[in-house]
Amino acid sequence: MTNFLDTGHSHVVLVCAMRKYSTAEVAKKLGMQRPHLQRAIAQGRLKPPPLVKVGGIKIRLWSDAEVERARKSLKRKKA
Repeated sequence: MTNFLDTGHSHVVLVCAMRKYSTAEVAKKLGMQRPHLQRAIAQGRLKPPPLVKVGGIKIRLWSDAEVERARKSLKRKKA
């Protein structure tokens, strides 16, 4: 399965059938609430994936690798 995402640029990005997660799903996987994850992003403690436009709204779609990177980054910040 292939999806097309509008990135707001003059080109369209093809996304393969890799599983992607919403920010809310990522927060749950990391054992935290969504506002806490969003705060970490806003404070620059965590580099999120880029925003993509899906169905007229902009959202972040996280890959498994990005979720693990976030887990490690947040773990380092706590220590």
